Amino acid sequence: MTPSPDFETRLRAIAESLLDRRLTPSDGIDPAECQAAQARLQVPLPEALRVLHECVGNVPAFMTSFQRFAKLDELRIEDSRLVFAEENQGVCCWGVRPDDAAQVVWQQTDGKTNAWHAESLDLPSFVLLLLYYQLAQGGYAHAASLDTSDPDEAPATRALFDALGTGSGWQRVVDHNALVIHADGPRLVWYFGDASGPSADDGTVFASMLKAADLEPFVRRFNFQRL
Repeated sequence: MTPSPDFETRLRAIAESLLDRRLTPSDGIDPAECQAAQARLQVPLPEALRVLHECVGNVPAFMTSFQRFAKLDELRIEDSRLVFAEENQGVCCWGVRPDDAAQVVWQQTDGKTNAWHAESLDLPSFVLLLLYYQLAQGGYAHAASLDTSDPDEAPATRALFDALGTGSGWQRVVDHNALVIHADGPRLVWYFGDASGPSADDGTVFASMLKAADLEPFVRRFNFQRL
């Protein structure tokens, strides 16, 4: 699936909401650099990657704070795939076939056997998901956690999920492969589980915030512990 005509609009809206400011030209890479990357690789740069780099390619919180998007001069072709991102410890990488109209994202987890496995997201969806996940996992400086498996925290847990479900600004923006992220502007609440709550194996709920003042109510009201 190629990006819809409003992909750039969607990416910009998400990025500006998470940063709590308007994007500026300096946040992105010069389009000429994207053209140079295409010339070097001799393949077209997928639209979703071009938009990502041209809009927020100079914003470390989105590009390198957890998983690592390759810089334009680091993009490479491997097994007919354009490798565009790497896991933070180098355990795996992600690529896409430039000529694939469906823009399926592939993950390689074993460089020795060159085994690739298809993700269940296309490239545009993968990029937008990572905008949220990058900030959840380190892009924001202020974070705290709540252990919902602790029986003593049951009242706080119920109050938290009641608040997330009231429609008071919170939206479930990611629900994929056991990762759930709720967002309200530059405030994120996330965990591994499903829409009903964290999994039994890991009952931790995290709060990741742009501003320390936004984290304080979670510490006071829901017993989150600062990280």
